Amino acid sequence: MADSLKVSTQVLDRADDGSAIRGTFVYPSVELDSGEAGRVHIGRMKRYPVWIEKVDLGNGVSKDQISYEETPVGLLFSIKFVLDNGAITYSGKAESKVTEGTFGTSSTIKSSEVIFYGKTTIGELVQVQFEGADGTPEEILIHFGPTDD
Repeated sequence: MADSLKVSTQVLDRADDGSAIRGTFVYPSVELDSGEAGRVHIGRMKRYPVWIEKVDLGNGVSKDQISYEETPVGLLFSIKFVLDNGAITYSGKAESKVTEGTFGTSSTIKSSEVIFYGKTTIGELVQVQFEGADGTPEEILIHFGPTDD
């Protein structure tokens, strides 16, 4: 059986456009086995138009039909670790995505990301910092601890 840990984080909460709400934190966590990847999304899904076509309704009547896609905005965080005799080797990616709005037939989404890796032990805090898509600092605190079992 693989070694399991609870990976807990402290991150800034998100506004509807995906930007960070300064001073308001959320604390998502995920339980993972050693070697397993986990993902967390703080934010919402942004729906945007990608295609418009005329649809014939019959009798010479038609209408525009709009097709949509969705993309996550906010903070997307992924992490993987390997536990070996109490030593934790980890790697991950954090991506900050904000929408600047939909205007007519175009939507603008900005993003920035950081890839991180390192070694730690159970109970120590790991800090990840990068510039968010809205131009302000992002900080993620990561804690590897025992599962709730």
